Amino acid sequence: MGNFLNSAFGSYIKAFLAVFLTLVLTQMASGLSLLNLDWGMVLNGALVSFLPVIINALNPKDNRYGANKEN
Repeated sequence: MGNFLNSAFGSYIKAFLAVFLTLVLTQMASGLSLLNLDWGMVLNGALVSFLPVIINALNPKDNRYGANKEN
């Protein structure tokens, strides 16, 4: 499980869930129910959360993912 969470896919999941839950809970704190949330904003925010992981994966000096991954 530890190796999975440190993989690129695990990083995508962690980033997505962090932003997704933050946006949902923030909207719910303002009195909205799950049915009335702005799901487009939640999804857009969660998708943008992938950018740091993508940037790290494309960085040749970052050896956590891809072809330059250290074993």
